[in-house]
Amino acid sequence: MTPSVLSNLNGLPALADARWFRPGVSTTAHNVDQMFFFISVVCVFFFVLIIALMAWFMWIYRKRPGHREQYSQHHNNTLEVTWSVIPLLIVIGMFYMGFTGYIDMQNAPADAYEIEVEASKWQWSFRYPNGATSPVLHVPADRPVKLILSSKDVIHSLYIPAFRVKMDCVPGRYTYMWFNIPKEYISADHTDPTFDNDVANDVKYSDGSATYDEADPQMGYDLFCTEYCGT
Repeated sequence: MTPSVLSNLNGLPALADARWFRPGVSTTAHNVDQMFFFISVVCVFFFVLIIALMAWFMWIYRKRPGHREQYSQHHNNTLEVTWSVIPLLIVIGMFYMGFTGYIDMQNAPADAYEIEVEASKWQWSFRYPNGATSPVLHVPADRPVKLILSSKDVIHSLYIPAFRVKMDCVPGRYTYMWFNIPKEYISADHTDPTFDNDVANDVKYSDGSATYDEADPQMGYDLFCTEYCGT
């Protein structure tokens, strides 16, 4: 399956529009949803096809009075090549989509806004470049954000469904992930209590806690916040 064929998948309905999927609000969400939709369609198609063929063969070769079993030792090379090559091409296409998407999601832009994330039992700690810390994740809109993940105790999983990102926080090592939230997606899903859309300025550090200095217009972030990202 060539890249040109894969690009035609853009014409497929976006799975993000489905009722059971939270709307994606990051620049990578569409690609994740597109691949999920493609794999789902392929799996459902072949599941239905195989079950239908099994039912058909069970019916036409059922035991009936007056019919004798017929045995054949011949192979149909064309059929065997067909049902081997077609799935192989489909799997190669899935691998291509997954690999290119993985590489893109692992390589953050050089100018990404870096936030250190430390996980521990029952809580998250987000440390910003100016030294401020907060249990709430605040990210600027229209700018790549890179999260540097670590854990104090056991393996935790930082999962933000609307961003379509998930990464494990492992004790004794650093892991990374990044995303970018366009401004036009900031107002997506106002009804979800775990997300809070806000407009504020740079995070300031004062008396050991994170505060927001609204009088300083230098940064002027559009902040997209989430209080809980999964454990």
